[in-house]
Amino acid sequence: MPPCVEMMLALSRSARGRNMAGVKSRQSAGVLMYRRSGSQLEVLLVHPGGPFWAKKDAGAWSIPKGEFDAVEAPLAAARREFIEELGIDPGAALTPLRVVTQSRAKVVHAFAACAS
Repeated sequence: MPPCVEMMLALSRSARGRNMAGVKSRQSAGVLMYRRSGSQLEVLLVHPGGPFWAKKDAGAWSIPKGEFDAVEAPLAAARREFIEELGIDPGAALTPLRVVTQSRAKVVHAFAACAS
């Protein structure tokens, strides 16, 4: 396994999720695109658009992701959302990361992709 994938898996394992038992959750999936530049790790983040987010940068950056329903697999949803938001395919090799529950019981399925 490439070192950059091992690093992303380690980061994924250290992520903290919340368990909100009894609360119906929404499902979201996305891709964390990353690359190495010398000794630096660079990640691709996106900022939501629209007037609500116009002057809000702190805490607004995220991986490209979106909601999906029970008939779509998380991996397929992550790939679809990446293509919809950025107009490019993240590639074939997507590594699943730890599923995280955010505030308001939103469950996020993330997949890592190493950019060339």
